[in-house]
Amino acid sequence: MSVILLEHPRPKNFKRFEAVVNAPLSACLFTGYIASVLQENNIAPEIINAHLYDWSIEQTVTHLSKKSPRVLCVHAVYLWEMTESIFEMLSAVKSNFPSIHINLYGYYPTFAYNRILADFPAIDSITVGEPELTTLDLARLILSSKGMPGEINIPGLAVRGENGKVVFQPRPPMKDLDNLPFPVRTNVDLYKKKGIAVYIQGSRGCYNHCTFCYLNPFYIQATPWRGRSAKNIFEEIYQLHTKHDMVNFYFSDANFFGAGKLGKDRAITLAELILTDNLEIRFGFECRANDIDEYTLSKLVMAGLNNVFLGLESGDPASL
Repeated sequence: MSVILLEHPRPKNFKRFEAVVNAPLSACLFTGYIASVLQENNIAPEIINAHLYDWSIEQTVTHLSKKSPRVLCVHAVYLWEMTESIFEMLSAVKSNFPSIHINLYGYYPTFAYNRILADFPAIDSITVGEPELTTLDLARLILSSKGMPGEINIPGLAVRGENGKVVFQPRPPMKDLDNLPFPVRTNVDLYKKKGIAVYIQGSRGCYNHCTFCYLNPFYIQATPWRGRSAKNIFEEIYQLHTKHDMVNFYFSDANFFGAGKLGKDRAITLAELILTDNLEIRFGFECRANDIDEYTLSKLVMAGLNNVFLGLESGDPASL
């Protein structure tokens, strides 16, 4: 296997046992989307979800030692005081396979790429921001070279330059999310057994600019919210429902609605598509409180909506 996509172990930490904080929901389909883009371009990656399998760090190292990939791309999640154990794990992998290229992607490495590349020599590159096309370019480059390539110059990728300083050129985010293939989904039965909802990503970013939020700085974009069309979202849900009997969905979007009337019209269109085909499904999403209105919500409830997570933040206008 030339390319491995790794969801690393996430040791339980009962001091900080809050999944929303430790691993933002909007990151949960990164690996599946990367895999689908690679497959569409004739690169067959292997997904290893050590987190889903409840593997320890030791089990993960043992499993990886049986592989010989050219590229190991890791969805790196910040684990507070346990984070360094992940870098120790990757250092062990690098010791076993010195020629392997280890790449990190995700929210944490996007915001800490300078520090990571300075402190952890086992890490060769970091994908900053939206990961799919950057990972594709990286995989193509490494797989097309007989040895390890020299200086790497890929938009969206942070690497060490010849003088040891970090080199980075941003990559503009994708304009039309409908052009992305549906994410690869592995271990479907295990997800069902664990009672984990089927995640759907209907949009990326947010139309607002809350100072505490990670979302828009991650995407490095001038147009913050990008939504898939209602038809494209419906087609993915329909496929998962009819082919795999999936009924319990949850949108991983940080903000399900786009701004204003267009955002609500899109949500109503999605509801109408679900109702027209009589899909018996349930779904939930997250949104801003100001986007809730009775008509739109009623339509979505008729289509199966049963769970809404609202960010109220504060009841004090001055604080807001």
